Amino acid sequence: MQIVINGVHYNTVIQGKDGAPWVTLSHALANNLTLWDDLAGKLSDRYKILRFDHPGHGGTPAVPGPYSFDMLIENAVGLLDALNIESSHWIGLSIGGMMGYGLAARYPDRLISLTTCGFPAGCAV
Repeated sequence: MQIVINGVHYNTVIQGKDGAPWVTLSHALANNLTLWDDLAGKLSDRYKILRFDHPGHGGTPAVPGPYSFDMLIENAVGLLDALNIESSHWIGLSIGGMMGYGLAARYPDRLISLTTCGFPAGCAV
């Protein structure tokens, strides 16, 4: 499903149990939402899963730059808003983890939990 946030046509996949807590999976650079296929399959019997491609990755086309973490974080909140997701667990790898730290700093009420991997903590925004 395509969701347009601030002019970016995000490619998204939603799966899982209706009414269950949300889990948002945010991939690394040079990847796409299929990175999470196995994990999403294992979690979908207990959670509602949101996966999305970052701009210029997978099914989300690149948009004119410059890109910033502010833009990526605000667009992530826009995705949650567009889907009426009040709060979600966030699992992020590399840039997806960095976005999670930015969300936690700016919108702590939107995260149930934060799990990150693959970047130095000093790089978090």
